[in-house]
Amino acid sequence: MNNFTTITGILSRINFAFGALLCLISVTGLLLMANAALLIPVLLTGAVVLHSYAALQLRRSVVDPFVPLDSKTPTGIRFIGYLALLFAVVNISNGIVILKDTDAVLAQVEMPAEASQFDMHAFLRGAAVIILIFSASIVVNVLLNLLLLRKFMLENRS
Repeated sequence: MNNFTTITGILSRINFAFGALLCLISVTGLLLMANAALLIPVLLTGAVVLHSYAALQLRRSVVDPFVPLDSKTPTGIRFIGYLALLFAVVNISNGIVILKDTDAVLAQVEMPAEASQFDMHAFLRGAAVIILIFSASIVVNVLLNLLLLRKFMLENRS
């Protein structure tokens, strides 16, 4: 159980930090472009941050039994966890498409003349790998925290 909580703690902290950075970038893009279509990525990225925070609260209650778990946290871990899973699945599919057919993705993007010196092919492939790693960590974290929540609720019920 100790290794289990350590893994969820590490993943939750990484997802919280990286998700908060992505959320900040998304909000900045939303404000600069004033495009309502960017609201969905902002909300889904925010779900990753909220889930990671709730998972850290759960971990704290599991590690220290004298710290009570808020009554809304289990519902938050479940509901927000499913939104975070949706975000991860969408990003995994995007990462696979980018890795599978980078040339077709590049053909859809109109690049300025100054960008001809920059290797966009390698950049996109690197970004896709980072997206896949981050999304995989979200999936693992959500599933582990759902298991941890179930175990915590069963132990505290009796």
